[in-house]
Amino acid sequence: MPQLQGVESMSGSEHENFEAIWDFTSRWRDTEPFGETWPQTNQFAAQITYRCKGNTTVDGGKAWLETTAGQSDGAVHLNDCKRLSSAKFHLDFSVKFQTYMFDQASGALVISGSSDKMGGDYSVAIIPVVQ
Repeated sequence: MPQLQGVESMSGSEHENFEAIWDFTSRWRDTEPFGETWPQTNQFAAQITYRCKGNTTVDGGKAWLETTAGQSDGAVHLNDCKRLSSAKFHLDFSVKFQTYMFDQASGALVISGSSDKMGGDYSVAIIPVVQ
């Protein structure tokens, strides 16, 4: 992974989260929906698997990564979809508040955290839908 600018001001977990984003984007960079336009086209169709409170919810939707340097760099957003809505689920994630990891076996970016809204621990696996 190339040296990240401003890395000296990041916590260890933030730096690891950016490494997970790097691994995820590197894995999918040369495929649809990314291809040659990545990172300019950073919104993509995805299979989203949300686990919380002992339940698993799977839905198709749109995800996008904030890949510009700035306050929201590394943020991940999910659009409301049929089964996943912002009224019931966290759909916005930050390298500062959640833990990101790249699952090499599935190619998923997995985001985990804990909150009262979700009834404790939760995880979200995001895999691009390749056309």
